[in-house]
Amino acid sequence: MPVDAEGHWNPGLFPKQIELMQACLPSKKNLILASGPRYASKTVGALNAIPQHAWNTDKGNICLLTITQSVGIDSGVWTDLTEIVLPEWIGGNFGMQWIRKPYIQNVTKKPACEVSNRWGNKTKITLESLKNEEEVEARFKGKRYSMFFVNELSKFLKRKTFDTLKQALRMIHLKEEDHLLLCDTNPSEDGTASWIYKLWYELPKMDDAALEKNFPDVPVATMKPLRDALRLIEFTIDDNLACSPEKKASLMADFAHSEDLLSRYYYGKWTTASEDAIFYKVFRPKFHVIGEISSASNDYNPEIILPHSGCFQLITGSDPGVTNCASVVLDKINPDPVAFPKYRGFPIFNQLDELVITGADFDLLDFVETLVRKMDWWEQIAQMPAKMQWTHWSDRSVFDMKVAFSDRYWHQHILEASGGRIAMVAAARGKGSVQQRIDLMRKLLFQERYFLSNDKCPQTNEMFKSLKKGTTAVGGIARGSVHKHVFDALTYALASECYDELETVNLNNLQRERIPTSLHTVSL
Repeated sequence: MPVDAEGHWNPGLFPKQIELMQACLPSKKNLILASGPRYASKTVGALNAIPQHAWNTDKGNICLLTITQSVGIDSGVWTDLTEIVLPEWIGGNFGMQWIRKPYIQNVTKKPACEVSNRWGNKTKITLESLKNEEEVEARFKGKRYSMFFVNELSKFLKRKTFDTLKQALRMIHLKEEDHLLLCDTNPSEDGTASWIYKLWYELPKMDDAALEKNFPDVPVATMKPLRDALRLIEFTIDDNLACSPEKKASLMADFAHSEDLLSRYYYGKWTTASEDAIFYKVFRPKFHVIGEISSASNDYNPEIILPHSGCFQLITGSDPGVTNCASVVLDKINPDPVAFPKYRGFPIFNQLDELVITGADFDLLDFVETLVRKMDWWEQIAQMPAKMQWTHWSDRSVFDMKVAFSDRYWHQHILEASGGRIAMVAAARGKGSVQQRIDLMRKLLFQERYFLSNDKCPQTNEMFKSLKKGTTAVGGIARGSVHKHVFDALTYALASECYDELETVNLNNLQRERIPTSLHTVSL
């Protein structure tokens, strides 16, 4: 067994794994995320933090949580913990012993084990699974734990899961800093739109002024304890000192064909590219995404797509909801059939802007007011002598469903909140309409008839890189996707404006035709 300079046993880990274990010692920063690509060695470091917590915690109660029980047991983290990691710690001869070797609990049928701790009593470790996140409160709300280790956090799609587990860290005899919530994850397929990224990457960087700006309805004093408890440990493949140069080269070769995939799967960056994304083969960011990202280098005045010369009408598409709401702003261009005969009068679309909220409670009135301000801004940019005309497309449900605690329908509420400026028009939606809209979007991308603004439309950009197909035979969109709402908002408008093109498209029979760059403007 490895020993340190003083002759004491240690688990013989790599420096980054030791850094993670030290971060897991009792501290006010006890909400810890280990993020990185596969083969980065983060999970081994996290598994060693479990016996560390078990040994140091009086009457500890630890839960190892995976998406399914088979993921944990079938050559997974539970097997690694109970057959490799714990036996190594017990073999260190510093005092930890099995109280009860791994067994299946009689009532719950959950795998568990018990080990001794330095307090002279025992710590229990249990494997739990949570395939259906809607059950998280029923499963954990009434329980008390000293530690959670959540394996592959990116497989859990709801922030509610984190909140519920955090609230279950409430052992009566322990101090707040003696509890630990440890998660490991690969970068989520949702990229920077993921709730994980927003929590561990964005929130800790917010000072008090930023907290007040980003959470206007929540007192800063309420947000600060959560912000200050978060800690991020990033792993790279280079942190795995056992990974040979040949293995690194092989991993890099697997993703060398795509810059975005290489960034995410090899370097562990929170990009949104995915080979099984619906639009992976037809969406080309370097062509379809126009302009710059706002930064200090351009004095926060980036190049953006502008309405075309002579524009007198703009279009919005919206998908309103209770916790998710999305709207996009489009400029429809009808090429002159004489000047551009290849297009036979088919329209081209520039997406100028977006307004997207996902997974958060919000005031519909504020959302509508923000959309109206965007409309005002684009009317001013277009510099039209007369008032800009607007067409507002949305799902049929805005005419069929009422706002909660109100006798008004969604379209009525939006019309009133906008001062009469946003009168919704129902987009056609019937059986198979989702697949029709997917096919239409593929066609527009393939024929280079759609563009989006880099700075103004980041969530739409991420949607094209990451929106996944459904798992059923009819396909469609993966359930629970954070990107579905911006897809719906966009394609409600596009399908309505291209109604004659709503048909199944065989991309192999399409001829790619490059749109002349004069048809879109990207500078102020």
